[in-house]
Amino acid sequence: MALLQGGDEEPVRWTDDLVPYLQFYSIDIHFSDGRFVNLEARLDDDYNYFGLFLKVESPMLELYEATESDFLRTRELITFPMGCIEDVHPIVDEYGQCVSLELLVNGIKIRFLAGEICWQDGKPEIVTPQEFILVEF
Repeated sequence: MALLQGGDEEPVRWTDDLVPYLQFYSIDIHFSDGRFVNLEARLDDDYNYFGLFLKVESPMLELYEATESDFLRTRELITFPMGCIEDVHPIVDEYGQCVSLELLVNGIKIRFLAGEICWQDGKPEIVTPQEFILVEF
């Protein structure tokens, strides 16, 4: 998902030097034995139901080419660290729901955060929790 959806005067923006995160709607995680899980974030303020969730029985996302104005696209994350997961550190909120997850993969820390990049006066602001996934590595 784009960091900035763009509009009449500004193009869709996928990265920004001021933002250390990539923003996603959903992430398929593939394992070496052929299994995969889907990581997504959910938000429901009425029931305090938010955070990161793993879905085991969901279909994989299909890859497709986005047009210039699309703010959603699918892509393979070939720059992601690959290998053995050495450590898992979930961070939970006062309701016991996982709002952040840190993985150590081959010595590289990957952080998943239930959040969204919002823009105020041309500057990015990280809003948490939200229904998107921010990833930093």
